[in-house]
Amino acid sequence: MMIKISVIVTTYNRPEYLSETLDAIFSQTYRNFEVILIDDGSRENYVDIYKEKYPELILIKKKNAGLSAARNTGVEHSTGEWIAFCDDDDVWVVDKLERQVEAIDVDPNVGLIHGRIEYIDKNGKRQKPKSYVDTSYYKRRGNSFLKAIEMVLVKSPTPLIKRAVFDQAGGFNENIKVGEDCEFYMKMAFYTRFLYLDETLAKYRLHDLGQLSQKSEQYLLISAFQLNFVKAKKRQMSLNTYLSALKSVVRVHLTELHNNKRKFNVKTFFHLLKITPFFIFDIKALRIIKKMIKA
Repeated sequence: MMIKISVIVTTYNRPEYLSETLDAIFSQTYRNFEVILIDDGSRENYVDIYKEKYPELILIKKKNAGLSAARNTGVEHSTGEWIAFCDDDDVWVVDKLERQVEAIDVDPNVGLIHGRIEYIDKNGKRQKPKSYVDTSYYKRRGNSFLKAIEMVLVKSPTPLIKRAVFDQAGGFNENIKVGEDCEFYMKMAFYTRFLYLDETLAKYRLHDLGQLSQKSEQYLLISAFQLNFVKAKKRQMSLNTYLSALKSVVRVHLTELHNNKRKFNVKTFFHLLKITPFFIFDIKALRIIKKMIKA
């Protein structure tokens, strides 16, 4: 029997791309899935038309509470063994789910299967990202916990996630309004191995409406949530992994301070000491500090 997949699509005040997103999902070559569309309190009603076009669509309207809450709501109403997410401006390739389901047999114990993305603009034209994107195959597969603290290993249009592991990780942190993926996939990497397909599974849209470019300062909050998780799971890690995780959190915090053009000062120094005094022996952290001092 084919596994059942629950596809969660979230939308909020962005009707212009939703038709393309849903058309790509309902055109998948793999057919055993349900689609749950979460309208996160949009000001205008533009979603009902899709219920008419796709009668099998499960449509849920809720009060606006952010992307994390919308995704969690979708999962709460889902019935699949595996879960996939697609935002209302992204597009899947036609055989995305088929490729991922076939890959499950490669390692049945893997809890997340993801792959490459192609960047497109608001008109669907292929684009190059403005900053360097590390797509190393080996960094994005296997036991990826430490790597997942410091880099965005998974792009949300691509992963297929085992429902049991999603529940184990506690879902998306609803206190995080920007960059929620960073913390969520770090938690996923703690609980399961990743399988990375070195092929394009989705198209990720870059446009001026993207909240990440508008609210980059809010990324400064991510390291605090990461630190809380690392400390909470200390007893489940080896000492070496725990110390390495703390140093990774330090690097994340320093990187975001640098990205937001903050200066390295005494307050920052003592804050890092509270995280781990071992950061003073970490070459990568010291390099970031050097850049901050020179800036």
